[in-house]
Amino acid sequence: MARVAPTQRRRATAAWWLAAGLAAAVLIAVGVQSHLKQQRDIQAGMEARREVMQALRVTNQKFDLAVRTVHEAPGV
Repeated sequence: MARVAPTQRRRATAAWWLAAGLAAAVLIAVGVQSHLKQQRDIQAGMEARREVMQALRVTNQKFDLAVRTVHEAPGV
């Protein structure tokens, strides 16, 4: 088996660590982006919930007004 010179072995080791470091950086970046998207989706969902709740309040108020109007109508 041929022996590898120490400088070549160091280069191979350095290249491996560089590749591993870059892969780790990419994974971290993807994880951070995924987390940020999830947070944006949660915020958008909460805003949609607030809007639906407000619409239901308005609808309930209008319905109550209609019920009162019907009950207060003469001849009923």
